[in-house]
Amino acid sequence: MSLFIRVTTPTSEFNECPMDKAITFFATSVAMEKRVGDFPPGPELDITFMVTGPKDAPDFQGMRMYGYNEGNHTLYFETAIPPHLNQSAAAPQYVHAVLQDAVDNAQDYFNELGVDFDYHRWHQVINALAKPEYTHQATQ
Repeated sequence: MSLFIRVTTPTSEFNECPMDKAITFFATSVAMEKRVGDFPPGPELDITFMVTGPKDAPDFQGMRMYGYNEGNHTLYFETAIPPHLNQSAAAPQYVHAVLQDAVDNAQDYFNELGVDFDYHRWHQVINALAKPEYTHQATQ
């Protein structure tokens, strides 16, 4: 079981902004959690954060489920980052909320398919990533 975090950006202006730092922080935290094996067994989640640039924007708002690949047991999500959050100190809280939302949506999806998905363990891992002593580092 695993979680993948990606970002797509149409502009280099995003580099080193609070949202970029928050996404990088959570992606790094996920990589460390993978090493210790804290993610529950079962399907994988892949979340792409899509940055809105001055001339380019995702064609949707919020989050959408991009599809499930049965071959690699991965459920894909895309989330459009509201532009005002790129420079916001609330970026770590936003990233955490997106991860929680993806887990909630995955639970609904896998329940419909009858696929085992350890919802409670997923939330434990996601919440551990967002402990205040860690997330304050995300924008520094």
